[in-house]
This record gives sequence, structure tokens and C-alpha cells, in this order.
Amino acid sequence: MAASRRQRQAGRTGLTPQQCQAARELLGWTPMQLADAVAMSRATVTLFEKGARKMAVSNQQAIRIALEQAGVKIDAADGPRLA
Repeated sequence: MAASRRQRQAGRTGLTPQQCQAARELLGWTPMQLADAVAMSRATVTLFEKGARKMAVSNQQAIRIALEQAGVKIDAADGPRLA
């Protein structure tokens, strides 16, 4: 199945809400733990994961970097997985 436009865009710039939540859950992190790791509020992370809030690309990239440094590989085609 071809990747959606949103998934292709996320692969180039940041990540999708679904990738964020799946990667966080792979690590066993709560939204608060992720928020602390990237110096954002829990509400910002939660609303982003629910698709209720758009997030700046720079913030998406910060989350992606934190998740990848913690051991998750985020691939648009296969989704998040432990590295």
C-alpha cells in the first residue's frame, strides 16, 4: 500500500500523530515522559497524538529525535520499531 501524503510529508519533516504515539508506546513512555524529554507540555503531546493540534515541524523533529535517541526507528513505510 502506498504511503499517504501525510506519511510522506512526515518522513521528510517530522512525524505523524500515529507514529508519535506508537513510538512512545514502544518505549513504554507516558505522554508526560515524552513531554519532559522534549520540554513541551503534556497537553501539547496529547493533543498532537489525537490529531487535535497541529505542531510546528521543528517540534515534530524534536520529538522524533528524542524518540530515536531512546531507541526507536521511525520509518514511514514500516512504522515505528525498536532499533
